[in-house]
Amino acid sequence: MGLLRGYKHLARSWMNKRLGLPGSSKERIVVLTGIHPIPCTTPFGDFFMSLQLQNKQDWARLRGYEVHQMAELVDSHMRPGPWQKVGMIRKALNTISRERAEWLLWLDMDMVLENITFTLPLDSYADKDFILWGQPEWIMKGHNAKGLNTGSVLIRNTEWSRTLIADMATYGKYPVDWSKEEMLRAAVPSYDIGMYEQNMLVWRLMNEPDIMAKMHFEHGFCINCWYKDLDSPQVKHPPFVVHFAGCQMCTGYHPEKLGECATEFVRSYAEALVRLNDEVTKGNL
Repeated sequence: MGLLRGYKHLARSWMNKRLGLPGSSKERIVVLTGIHPIPCTTPFGDFFMSLQLQNKQDWARLRGYEVHQMAELVDSHMRPGPWQKVGMIRKALNTISRERAEWLLWLDMDMVLENITFTLPLDSYADKDFILWGQPEWIMKGHNAKGLNTGSVLIRNTEWSRTLIADMATYGKYPVDWSKEEMLRAAVPSYDIGMYEQNMLVWRLMNEPDIMAKMHFEHGFCINCWYKDLDSPQVKHPPFVVHFAGCQMCTGYHPEKLGECATEFVRSYAEALVRLNDEVTKGNL
């Protein structure tokens, strides 16, 4: 833990001396993320949450990107929890001009940008508006977890994206329209009530596969790697994003996972620290 606490001082003092103002990048990306709205119930949860947020802020500041974080309800007409992510993305698409940001990058709060020096290959997405991890063959089988994951999504600021996100938002309205939820439950073979907006997106792609023409399912680098899959030969190292989905390190809902998750979190965060320190020492940043 001492190494991670030291990271806050190293990163902050160096960033304050070396970095320009947010929003100065020619790439025009706004980073969106969430933070837990109430204190964590685990002994280390609040500390880990602060490090996850700072990790995203540091990656963004390295490139002059803006960062917007959500701690409360963005849209009172939408369900709380993960559906608020859709509400925040919709609000950003409706209020941030194309001149200010061509791209929005959503990152779930339970993610660490391990390869903190990585730069997104935006030139390779010339005709795409929605970039995420996914496997079309599993999507068409209606398989949720194997089909896609919306924990990390790069979204071009276009009318096409606004329309897609607005359609997704209709399924997260509050009070809940249980007829829509039951429709998804019946239509998506791997429906999982905890997958929220992913259920809707899988169903939409199953029924309108042409939408995928504007999507890019990224496998050239690790845009969203589950922490348990890091030893898989399919994972490109070093991973850009490590996702601690299911750990619940703030709420402690899965106490049996906390030890394993905390160990992997410390390892991932230490890798980010070492990588940043090496680049600073070499004068590459």
